[in-house]
Amino acid sequence: MADVEMKTQDENNKDGQNTEQTKPSQTPLAEIKANSALIDKAVSTIEPRFTQRVLRSLTASRKRADVSTLRNAIEEIYPNGTCYSVRVGRS
Repeated sequence: MADVEMKTQDENNKDGQNTEQTKPSQTPLAEIKANSALIDKAVSTIEPRFTQRVLRSLTASRKRADVSTLRNAIEEIYPNGTCYSVRVGRS
């Protein structure tokens, strides 16, 4: 058998190979919409693993979300007329 020369990490990066497989980061809005879809799937299939996946991702999502992101997510997930309007603080 012939000896094979091993490349160093710097040579691997020069060849265009990335040694670290990083997951592309989603926007907070996309994460909220994906989590909403997972919760719908968990309810319809009665599978707790989808809910657990959402719960694991909440900490990271909460740190990146702000008021406008949450408002946009709710407006996109529940367009006008698809749910009951609720008045906060009134009975």
